[in-house]
Amino acid sequence: RPSVHYTLQACVPLARAAAIIRRDPVFRARYAAKAARYVAFVDSAVFAYWYRGEFHETVPWISKDHVLIWNDNSSNMALCAIFLFQATGDERYGRVAREVGQAFKDKLSPAGNGWIWDSNVIPIGSDTDNTPGSVGNQAGVPDTSHTNRESMLMVFLYETGLVFTIEDLDRMARTLTDNIWNGSLEEPSFANYINGADRPYRVYKVPGLNGAIYHGWALIGGYSAEAQRVFFHALKAIVAGKKNPSLDRNRTGYGGILGLSGHLLRNQWLLEKEPAKAAS
Repeated sequence: RPSVHYTLQACVPLARAAAIIRRDPVFRARYAAKAARYVAFVDSAVFAYWYRGEFHETVPWISKDHVLIWNDNSSNMALCAIFLFQATGDERYGRVAREVGQAFKDKLSPAGNGWIWDSNVIPIGSDTDNTPGSVGNQAGVPDTSHTNRESMLMVFLYETGLVFTIEDLDRMARTLTDNIWNGSLEEPSFANYINGADRPYRVYKVPGLNGAIYHGWALIGGYSAEAQRVFFHALKAIVAGKKNPSLDRNRTGYGGILGLSGHLLRNQWLLEKEPAKAAS
């Protein structure tokens, strides 16, 4: 029996690859067969098996009556839907993307100039993931690393013309620049939680060690010159060999420097393309 969590995580980049191929004329001609394979696989693994077969055309984690805390399975299913919608134009995927996006938007509350969600809803000590030594969530708000998915969700919904506005993205950028970032360009660090708390999370018990931002939060830099500046200086510090827990977390892993560099380049193209939309 397949795992929905791991299926969704694995399928997001496949769906995104299909969307990228089909948007570019050169890629579309050269990799048409690959894009078709990716679309068919994600449709089969996510939408035929899970969404239509097991869940009867619902996204179970967004039920307000049964699920109090945002579940990143919702974000990953919506991302699969967004990218297949971009790749195919099929409104069936668009409906899923809108439904999940609106459910997430309904959870957002202003926190200063940024956003917060699920504040004081997450039980202290929950979300241990059964790892030895894990203390779970110690702040009662979403942690920074996991919320890369929600940052990515918001950006790609906006770029697809669904649910979110440029003002919403500006608030998300300020969540990063005002709350998560420590304010230093020389020694940038990112808090373990989205409200700026640096309490332990799971086995990441040192302040800033759960501050991974390269794979989702970094996309916000395409719509905020200030956020882009923060990410650039983080990469600059990493390349210069500076060390702190956040820089170490964004240096290593399966995408650190490569992911951050790629997103910075994408962001710069977006900022130069539409500078008026770089609200902050």
